[in-house]
Amino acid sequence: MSLRSRLVRLLRRPSPLDREAPRTAPMSPVASGPRNTVWLVVAPGDASPEHHRRACHFAEGLDRRGFQTTFVSRGPCTVPPTPSTGLRVLPAWDLSEQKAAYRDSVDRVRVLISVADAESVALARELASRGARIAYDAPAPATAPAPATSYEAQTERALLDHVDDLLVSDSRTARHLMVQAGGNRLVHVVGSPASPLEADRAADALV
Repeated sequence: MSLRSRLVRLLRRPSPLDREAPRTAPMSPVASGPRNTVWLVVAPGDASPEHHRRACHFAEGLDRRGFQTTFVSRGPCTVPPTPSTGLRVLPAWDLSEQKAAYRDSVDRVRVLISVADAESVALARELASRGARIAYDAPAPATAPAPATSYEAQTERALLDHVDDLLVSDSRTARHLMVQAGGNRLVHVVGSPASPLEADRAADALV
């Protein structure tokens, strides 16, 4: 074969770069983003009406923000928040039930506690040890639930040991809570919502 013939044959041979690349199967979509966040709101009940209404507003605001929210009252509750698809209102408090419901949750658990008593401390201790984030909305000392056994400074200090976020409704309560927390904690002042819009903004302060 002549040199010319060999050159023509080489020039006509397809290059590997010209061959069609093998087709690959499309990748399956991979789940992304954070786990779902669920909220448990623990309210004081009728013993502290103003602070109870504040807890109701927080729960409704979280619901409107799209969070699965459970509301439960530590005492008798005449006016609970309005239930919805995303807001579940429990009929009665049961410490063991609350622990079991969130102990092994695959979701991100957030707890808002609005009353400092022994069972709230037990709940905070258990769920915090499992990775839940705990927020405490402290009542003003003058409006702390009655009787006195429902609010004790020592019990509140025990609760603070397991709390990540501290909320109050006014600067006076903030000063009180700073003393309770030893003066080395950040306290968020969130005014009590008086409308759905303000409740949504208050809920934003939690998330």
